[in-house]
Amino acid sequence: TFEGLNVIGKGTNFLTVLKKGDKIRPGRSANAYRVVEVTSDTSALLGEDFGEPSPTEETYCIEGKYVEYDVFPYIFQGKMFEVVEAELGQGNNLGIFPEGGSHDNTDLLPLKAGVSAITFGVLEKFDINVPIVPVGLNYFRGHRFRGRAVVEFGEPIRVTKSLQDTYKISKRSAYRTLLSQVEDGMRSVLVTAPNYEELKLIHTVRRLYQRAGSLSTYQKQDLSRRFATAYRVLREKYKDGLPDDLSELQKRIESYQDELDKWGLRDYQVTTSLVDLSFSKVLYIFLHAFVVMTLASIPSLILNFPVGAAARYWSISEAKKDLQKSRVKVAAKDVLLSKKITFSLVAVPVLWITYAILLFVFTKWETRTIILILLCFPIFSYVGVMAVEAGMIDMKDLRPAFLRLLPNYRQHISVLPGIRSQLQTEVRA
Repeated sequence: TFEGLNVIGKGTNFLTVLKKGDKIRPGRSANAYRVVEVTSDTSALLGEDFGEPSPTEETYCIEGKYVEYDVFPYIFQGKMFEVVEAELGQGNNLGIFPEGGSHDNTDLLPLKAGVSAITFGVLEKFDINVPIVPVGLNYFRGHRFRGRAVVEFGEPIRVTKSLQDTYKISKRSAYRTLLSQVEDGMRSVLVTAPNYEELKLIHTVRRLYQRAGSLSTYQKQDLSRRFATAYRVLREKYKDGLPDDLSELQKRIESYQDELDKWGLRDYQVTTSLVDLSFSKVLYIFLHAFVVMTLASIPSLILNFPVGAAARYWSISEAKKDLQKSRVKVAAKDVLLSKKITFSLVAVPVLWITYAILLFVFTKWETRTIILILLCFPIFSYVGVMAVEAGMIDMKDLRPAFLRLLPNYRQHISVLPGIRSQLQTEVRA
């Protein structure tokens, strides 16, 4: 538990596991705090670093509340800062992730002070006001293969004259002010929400609001961000709860989305064209999906499926390990695709070479023929991936067509277009 700048333990051995300069992270907090002095096995003194949250502001272990903790050994970073500042002083660029780690939260983690320290360091040593350009990485089903990412760039942030004056008086205050500006810049290129439920609500409202016609991914992202900002403003304005009319609208939108989730439908599928499909249309969709998936299964089953199945199993297993170690991950979805890629980079060549060896051993084909087949494996694999992707699109549209055969489904789906139309009118009002 924390008592001001003191950390108090119960049954701990701080003298053994802690030393000056280490950092300690309580509970599921996203922050770690520097140890200034270890006074006994059950007590230590913490410090307040420039730009970093203070231990006195920690909410996970208020006085009297004991939680588990992690220890991060001290690592001297002075040389790293010198090299980075020298590179920036020569006009080079630096990419930095100010949250300090990977996560799958729907909102930003507290930013680390490194970006502020580097910016002011370059300004102080080389008299160069380095611009900080916010970059938003917005993922759509990013944990799955063939997911999409939208990269957006915000307005450059520079250290103002008044902030330079603040730095001369209080580095801590200047660091925090610049970090706040960086956070605002990052939010301008991201869609954030306190939790997954609110993020889903924002995207549902965006789909209801957008006009007929296809929007680009960037336009959809920009519209979602505007709704996220507006919703955050409303929550701040009405801290005790939204007005009755907005609260009622929110409940109806959430109920509509729950109904879609129940039947596995997408919002775009709640249209007359998909509700009242003719038999010929259903037959066409089914035959098209069947042919495409059949053609795709030939190269995919041989070249992609073995590695894909193994990569999926391994990535889920590794993600569970990362989730147990992390204090900030929700489901560790942020590491799934990277784990799959890492596994596949090794497994795919091994699989293809194994096929080539089997052909060489068990067939009488000429060596040059086997080498040609091996060289064609990447092409066949790519064609299989693209064909499966096209077939999956048809399969998604086929789902509501088959569900029409269920009496209970027909009863529910018949009223959804009307509900959607009413919600759309109110959202646009």
